[in-house]
Amino acid sequence: MPNSQKHRGANPKDYAAFTDKNIDNLKQAVSDLSWLLSNGYAQKASLKIVGDKFSLTDRQRKAINAASAERESLELRKKNEISIDLDIHSDFKKLNSTLVIDGYNLLITTECALSNAPLFIGLDGCMRDIASIHSAYRKVEETIPALELIGNVIEELEIKETIWVLDSPISNSGRLKKIMEDLAEQKKWNWNILLEKHADKSIVELSQNENHIVASCDAWITINASKWVNLCSFIVKNYVPSAWILDFRK
Repeated sequence: MPNSQKHRGANPKDYAAFTDKNIDNLKQAVSDLSWLLSNGYAQKASLKIVGDKFSLTDRQRKAINAASAERESLELRKKNEISIDLDIHSDFKKLNSTLVIDGYNLLITTECALSNAPLFIGLDGCMRDIASIHSAYRKVEETIPALELIGNVIEELEIKETIWVLDSPISNSGRLKKIMEDLAEQKKWNWNILLEKHADKSIVELSQNENHIVASCDAWITINASKWVNLCSFIVKNYVPSAWILDFRK
């Protein structure tokens, strides 16, 4: 059956699932789930307990799962985070680093922002989506605009070299790599796109180079990378004013 998906992450049920009247319950659910995780309860069981308590839908459960975090992991993530802004005197600008991008992590959330799918800011300050690409990546209408936006921001941040890391086991990663290489050549962007079987591990290994800094919102990567930036949140907040963002920290 041919793929009919045109946009990334948007679902008609989201307008009912994430209305203003539901936000307080969802924030409390995030708090409860984070407490359970912080006290050693298993993630799957904890999510079921909290989801059942608040009678959450599947997509609401995905949202609170994305936004929650145990105390210890929050401390580890924040320890190696570098703030990012356009000021020439910022810590990020002074590093003059090669940017290592968690490819699907950044691209898919940016696509979701452009398609007006809901995005969620978790307790760690990272922005996440609840889109699912399963085992195959499909190009959508937002793919090229998302890549162009990311590339323009990277250029504005004066990043001289960018390494994208894509998960090779995901189908169509090779096709996406070609799209990105063609776009980078057209725009004269210094992009190196890698296909890696164990992308998360490869990103963390690359981060050990003192001149590399990682762009990701993946929990495991941000805990283990030597330095990381919250590039996704920076891009969406500053360049996609129409994005649908729910902040679970407040």
